Amino acid sequence: MIFPNGKLPKQLYFLLAVMAGVTWGTHGVFAGLLGNYGVSEGSVAVISPLFLFLFFLAAVIKDDFRKLKIPKKLAPVLIFYGVLTALFNLAMVKAYLYMSAGIVHTIVFGNLFLLMIFSRIVFKTPLTVGKALLCALAVAGIALTLNVFGEGGTFSAAGVVWSLLTMVGWAGMVICEKYLLEAGVDANVVLVWDGGLGVVFLSFVAPPWLLCAEMARAVAVSGGMVLLPLAGLALIATVLSYFCYIRSLKRLEPTYVQLGYVMDPLTATVLGLVFFHQTLTLSQVLGIVLILGLVIIVQVSEIRAAGKEGRLPPREPRR
Repeated sequence: MIFPNGKLPKQLYFLLAVMAGVTWGTHGVFAGLLGNYGVSEGSVAVISPLFLFLFFLAAVIKDDFRKLKIPKKLAPVLIFYGVLTALFNLAMVKAYLYMSAGIVHTIVFGNLFLLMIFSRIVFKTPLTVGKALLCALAVAGIALTLNVFGEGGTFSAAGVVWSLLTMVGWAGMVICEKYLLEAGVDANVVLVWDGGLGVVFLSFVAPPWLLCAEMARAVAVSGGMVLLPLAGLALIATVLSYFCYIRSLKRLEPTYVQLGYVMDPLTATVLGLVFFHQTLTLSQVLGIVLILGLVIIVQVSEIRAAGKEGRLPPREPRR
């Protein structure tokens, strides 16, 4: 192993969260390419949770299938997690019907502030002014990067309500996942539940057999080329992204993990330039600079915090 016990140094776990945000930011490109081959939006939506479930279920079974058994005392958490998953998926779809993706994403990323509050209540994580400022900078950077103020989008009361519900659902899901990890549930098992619940709820909109039929048709029409974006969405935007996410969540507080996801809109914007020949406005450039500056600030603070911990004198053994 490169690191002792196969674990990363603590100061590198934020970079793992950043990597989760970067890889998830490729989702839009792969989804767009699948759409070009005739795969419907509903089918594209179910691909990520389906592969998440199948891949990490296989990983758990290979390791020790007995880990799938969850203690009865955690059953209420799993039920609540399922409710939040349903709320998140339903509210996100509804929000997009009323407002543009840029406005919805900006509102939803307000879950940073909810995560601070929820983490304080559940895990007794300290609330600090510095953390609140970082969250505010993150939301501002996302709004600028997504060109919310220049895209001509309009606000809708119904859209705002659904976006806020999406925000609550996402924040609650992260807290539940962190709680399960803290309770000793295996990280891969948490992802099995994440993917499995997602498939169940999305199946009401896009049944898996519909996905199979559409993929078979797309393979025949494209001569197999559709399998490339499918593999990208399944392996890069899903498996790799969630692998980085759950391991960073295991070691970091939820707010810092979510700060790593500011790289999602940045990555999507940059890939839009490359694949769809989009152009950047001055506000978007400022947003990208703000996001990169935020990531650097958080990473430097993590390195300094780890350095201070390393310099602490060892505790004297109890007599």
